[in-house]
Amino acid sequence: MPKKGYFLNGTRYYGNFKHVGGGECERLIAPGETMATRDRDIAAKLYSDRVAELERASRGLQLLGAGSVTDIDDYVERHLKAMATDDVKEYHIDKAAVAIPLILNTQAFQGVTVVGQITNARVTDAVTEMLKMHSKHGRPYKPATVRRMLMALSRLCQRAVKDGLLLSNPCDEQAPSAQTDEEAVFLEMTEMRRLLEASRAFEYQRVDWFAERVEQMAYTGMRFAEC
Repeated sequence: MPKKGYFLNGTRYYGNFKHVGGGECERLIAPGETMATRDRDIAAKLYSDRVAELERASRGLQLLGAGSVTDIDDYVERHLKAMATDDVKEYHIDKAAVAIPLILNTQAFQGVTVVGQITNARVTDAVTEMLKMHSKHGRPYKPATVRRMLMALSRLCQRAVKDGLLLSNPCDEQAPSAQTDEEAVFLEMTEMRRLLEASRAFEYQRVDWFAERVEQMAYTGMRFAEC
């Protein structure tokens, strides 16, 4: 049976948080890493931070009403409704409504019932898992696609931090590399100018998705693999 506190499992440190509300045994992963730490001092800090996070989440549940946020699906629904009141464009809300459940349905999040159980380790495993998954079209998800979906979960976690359900955002520093084997293809200046002119014309006709698509293409430097 695992010891209370942080402990070595082989050569890496784990933490037993079962004595804290909503906790379980977890790998102690430092930000930016993908595996549990081997450093005792780092493990001690990660363990302390996680205990504080779980305790804070427990207090947040009490303040907000445990029944309303115990189920993580309920919190996702509240988050999407809040995005609408925050004047977020419907396009982004629709994307979040697809991306967040997709991430939460990975094996990494099996058994997660409350927001406080979203951890750095789970997000790391989910990203690794999604890079091996295929879309409904049968093609593997590209790092840029996974990165965009992770941003949707990150916004939910940011809200959870404000609500006192998380101590920090576990999605920070988890985005997969933007590197791609495909060669970047750029538009000519005249082509880009025509595209921008067309986007402005469509925007007046309330075709919002077209203007946003152009913005996205420009943001990625016209790398078609990331559009």
